[in-house]
Amino acid sequence: ARATLLLHGIVGRERLRPTRRRTETRDPLLPGRAGVMLAQESSPLRRTAIMLFASVLIVCAIASSTGSEAQALLASGAAAGTCGLEPTTDPDCARHDMGSCGTACCGLRVSFQSTSTQLGQAISAQLARHGPDGAFTPAKTWGPWFKLDAGGCRDFTASTETTDQYLCQAAHATSGSFHFRDTVNIKIGATSPKGTTVVQFFSLSEIAGALGDAGQNFKNHMMIVRALEADGIVASGIHAFLGCGPVRAESQLDSK
Repeated sequence: ARATLLLHGIVGRERLRPTRRRTETRDPLLPGRAGVMLAQESSPLRRTAIMLFASVLIVCAIASSTGSEAQALLASGAAAGTCGLEPTTDPDCARHDMGSCGTACCGLRVSFQSTSTQLGQAISAQLARHGPDGAFTPAKTWGPWFKLDAGGCRDFTASTETTDQYLCQAAHATSGSFHFRDTVNIKIGATSPKGTTVVQFFSLSEIAGALGDAGQNFKNHMMIVRALEADGIVASGIHAFLGCGPVRAESQLDSK
């Protein structure tokens, strides 16, 4: 009788013990293995951990996708600002300099029907937005005149040491297989009594011994000039003072 009672007690305890089946079910909200859980073994803590892990995976996937899309957009935008190594019909790429400054370079003086303050603000804003093609990087400036520092322009309107109003600098990088960099310096002079302001642009290829720039230094300037004109700041004259290569029929230089 005691053996029978003992047997019944063991069987009873076994019946009360939860069954641990390894039947797998998939949570449709979770990806991959994170969505496979042990149906009877999942504690609330375990499920919470799985959910957190899955959330991290999803966020990482979205961030990766967003980053790729941003890079693609930047690449497509930068392509419009790159002359490239292949022949192009872009008139702004028609000025090929052949090492005029010990490496390729281009210096332009452009007259605008605008004040120096308007030009300083507009050019600074362009550089702060990384230029028309998204490939300009404004340089940091130093000194007590920091009004337009965010765009790589230093404000000298209060200075008694120069008649120039703003000095700006940025780097431009090309797209494609080779990311060539050029340093672009911009000097904005004082406005004349007739309301004309001369802006001096100078772009220098950073690669040593650049015998030919495919017109990129000239295009660096023209991108900014055309962006200013799109904002209503019209250029009335363009003149090359150094480099910029020979004038070609399709070039926009001296056309105004």
